[in-house]
Amino acid sequence: MLVGNYMLFDLLVNVFLVKVKTAMDKVLLLHHVVGISGGLAVLCGGYGIMNVGLFLTMTEFSTVPLNRRNMMTKTENKNKCGVCNNLFFVLSFTVFRAMNM
Repeated sequence: MLVGNYMLFDLLVNVFLVKVKTAMDKVLLLHHVVGISGGLAVLCGGYGIMNVGLFLTMTEFSTVPLNRRNMMTKTENKNKCGVCNNLFFVLSFTVFRAMNM
């Protein structure tokens, strides 16, 4: 439930508050629409609600360093904090998204 609300909130922010749309924003929009549609399909079907909810929650661990990475400039990404953030993103993405597929 929490992840679904986060995805809906992030979708609304991207649609209504982001003024300049880049190619990445369009991909992110598609990502949220597909994610919300999949979550609603599971809720309507009634199969595996607990497993899908847990899986969706686990995949959001890598969202924090990803959002932080998008907020950093190119020079900030190259200092120690940026490198640590990128390393944490790669590790969390690998563990919580890629290995769970």
